[in-house]
Amino acid sequence: MFDFFRNVRWNLLFMGIVAIVVGIIMIKFPQTAIDIIKNSLNYIFGAIVLFLGLNLVIEGFISKKYETSHWGQTLLMGLICIALAVLIVFNPFGEKAFLIVTGVSFIIAGLMNIFVSGRVGMAAHRFNVAVKAVENGMTETIVEPVVNVEPNSAIEEVLVETEEKVADA
Repeated sequence: MFDFFRNVRWNLLFMGIVAIVVGIIMIKFPQTAIDIIKNSLNYIFGAIVLFLGLNLVIEGFISKKYETSHWGQTLLMGLICIALAVLIVFNPFGEKAFLIVTGVSFIIAGLMNIFVSGRVGMAAHRFNVAVKAVENGMTETIVEPVVNVEPNSAIEEVLVETEEKVADA
């Protein structure tokens, strides 16, 4: 489970670094940025939506690995964003349709990222509470209601390992 939080952390760190680099380039070379945007707006937006879609697909597979709920929704929305990115790049429609498809893509990706972020925060909190409960020997009263794990899940395996370590100490 710690790998799950570490993966999300590195993913968010990478996205933050990319955003900072793009921002610095836009500030340092504003005219070049304007020229690039004018000539390749569909490629820029398509790349952003593609990146967001790939991010959601990765998060979906990571969520599935750790048996979290709603992993399929995250994966599906990522695939939808990737399909929309292709439409944005090739722009078979007019300008108005381009803006609508791009706007919808950003809304889907943004909502899913917020949704995944909330799930990660809740999972981290529940996991930390459960680990502290096991460390304090309160597995009977606290761990089950807080974690709400299904049998054979990755969280349960970590809890059992931690409980064994506490019992051996």
